[in-house]
Amino acid sequence: MNSPVHPSEALSGFLRHMVTMAMRTDKRRSARTEQLSMSVIRAAAKEGRIALEEVLKRFPEWEVDLDNAYLSSTSTVRGWEAMPAFVS
Repeated sequence: MNSPVHPSEALSGFLRHMVTMAMRTDKRRSARTEQLSMSVIRAAAKEGRIALEEVLKRFPEWEVDLDNAYLSSTSTVRGWEAMPAFVS
């Protein structure tokens, strides 16, 4: 059985994946542009991780309402369009 992944770890992994995919698809980027892009992505990942950790501190117990959650229907967005949660 898989152990649960902390949401901040999932966010970091997702951002790393997105950067890797972007760098694979755009071979024309200079080394300086790549370095700057990675710095921006790292800063965004850190901000996202901090924000998520603060939300989880305030609402340590929560449950996703899967009956009302639905995926995005566009080809450009990958993920959930809505994912309501109950917090206590």
